[in-house]
Amino acid sequence: MVTLYVLAYKGKGFIDRLINWYEWGKYGHVMLSFSLEPVVGNTYIYESAGLPLFQAGAREGYLRDLHPDYGENDLDFYSIKALDTTADRIRDWCESKSGKCGYDYFALLGYILRDKYLDSKNRYVCSEYIFKAFEQAGVRLLNNYKAYQVTPSMLCSSPLLKKIERRDYGAAKKKSNKK
Repeated sequence: MVTLYVLAYKGKGFIDRLINWYEWGKYGHVMLSFSLEPVVGNTYIYESAGLPLFQAGAREGYLRDLHPDYGENDLDFYSIKALDTTADRIRDWCESKSGKCGYDYFALLGYILRDKYLDSKNRYVCSEYIFKAFEQAGVRLLNNYKAYQVTPSMLCSSPLLKKIERRDYGAAKKKSNKK
């Protein structure tokens, strides 16, 4: 068994606040990682991001490089246990999309209009991207929802994800570094 992590950004920008307002939540963006590092910026993440526009879409890299303005206090951390083979399938899917799939700006409009036809099959918003990564590996983070319906705060409300409290974060980092 391995532990995977969802990093949830408590955004402060205009788009983040708009997402928070719409979904009655507190997260504007989510990312996936297969380990937590002692310095959060050194954590390698997989995500689909809408900004900057010239890099929008599915991508991977170090948190410090992709989001230099994100601090540890701007993030909440969630964990989920998975079989090694399941984690491998999730990572393979993310790597297969990295740099090849754009960001689904129309899906954001689809959230507001409740229109599933604005969803693209080859473009993803952040929460849809993570949901799909798990779903294609046989893990349903939320029952009764399609990937295009899932928002960042909804994703984090999955009963399969366990929030890592600040006091426990150091222990989680130590565990993930033992590999």
